[in-house]
Amino acid sequence: MGKNKDTVRERIIQTTTQLIIENNEIKDITIREIAAKSKVGVGSINYHFQTKENLIDICILRIISQFINEIEKLYENLDLNPIDKLRYVFKTMSSFLVQNPSISKTSMILDLNTATLNDNTHQASNLHFKALKDFYGEQKNDYEIFVILHIIMSSIQVAFLRNNTIKADAGLDFFDEDQRDYFIDNLIDRII
Repeated sequence: MGKNKDTVRERIIQTTTQLIIENNEIKDITIREIAAKSKVGVGSINYHFQTKENLIDICILRIISQFINEIEKLYENLDLNPIDKLRYVFKTMSSFLVQNPSISKTSMILDLNTATLNDNTHQASNLHFKALKDFYGEQKNDYEIFVILHIIMSSIQVAFLRNNTIKADAGLDFFDEDQRDYFIDNLIDRII
């Protein structure tokens, strides 16, 4: 019986994850649609996840976590100096934000509301921390690197989440690749 519950739960997660990836707007995904495509009753979804939001949060954590793991593998194989690796990783992750705005916004807000050591922001910061540690070596301690890292990460998150106001105030369109890359390069040059 326990194995069947796990199988049903996993099928619901996989179906919902696929729906999230296929849809531009998470809010448009319904419990009934998830149930129909998972071949389960709505009650099963409520039993396993209590709310659609809980289910969506689990799926988004998986989607972003998988992307971060792919970027981490890529980082290890990049033949660049540490600062150029850092630029590349921030630009790649920022492109993901822009290409997946609904997923990214939901993830960031979830991480801000319920920060944990397993959340997406923390996983991404571990990768960026490594790049900064490679760059600074023993010149800066972990605390100093942590502060630098979070200044950069927070700036990018704000530029993404508040694109409309930043575009109106500063003329930066985070959704334009050239402007986004310029912003990231400028940010890294000023902070580092």
